[in-house]
Amino acid sequence: MTVRPSILAPYVPTPPEVVECMIRIAGTNANDLVYDLGCGDGRLAIAAALRGARDRSA
Repeated sequence: MTVRPSILAPYVPTPPEVVECMIRIAGTNANDLVYDLGCGDGRLAIAAALRGARDRSA
């Protein structure tokens, strides 16, 4: 049996308003290093970078 990975774990991006809420709740700032595992399109890393944080996307 052949299973396509995209069926098992489809890409579902985090809505921008949720990303902003996550960054705000975490209190992300220029002193932080943010790890975004399974970053997809990088929107969490980008939002953190806009607040001055450094990122490590994987």
